[in-house]
Amino acid sequence: MKRGSKLSLFCLTLMAGALLMFGFGCGTPEPPELKQGAAVVEFYLAPINYSRLSFLVVFPNGTPKQYVSWFFSQMGKAEWPPSESDAEVDPTVREESSLIGIPLLPKGVRFVHTMPDPTAGKQIVVKWNDDKGTIIIEGYLDPAQLPVLIRERELPRNIQPDEIAKAVAQSHLDLGVSSQAF
Repeated sequence: MKRGSKLSLFCLTLMAGALLMFGFGCGTPEPPELKQGAAVVEFYLAPINYSRLSFLVVFPNGTPKQYVSWFFSQMGKAEWPPSESDAEVDPTVREESSLIGIPLLPKGVRFVHTMPDPTAGKQIVVKWNDDKGTIIIEGYLDPAQLPVLIRERELPRNIQPDEIAKAVAQSHLDLGVSSQAF
């Protein structure tokens, strides 16, 4: 085979591989509302934000399963960010959230734990893997189909709660607010 032929064959093989990888192998792109929902969960798992959660006070050595249960409990939900619906009622909500870099809860997306809710449409399912020490975030357009978004984040370790987290947790505990959903 001549040198030019080998180069042409190499280029064709490279182009075919690129087409397969980018044209056919990408699957469904992550819908913006599900990306935003995943960003809400990920926001709280960033160490700087994680230190501000009452979870660290109530469960200083908490597991991913305890975190997910806390996240969906009365105590955890009290710390969720505002929603896009809140921002429609009060435009300053979006502005203030943007200033501090907190994502809003997306409109039309349900948040559930453990497994998809067959009665809900678009949803973010938050799961755990205690063996790996991770939180799993899945986004569904249709709960009867496979997730179109999957992310896995480590539960931060060796983070101390800040003073505000301690005060918030104590206030919740004094009021009898539950810290576990399941």
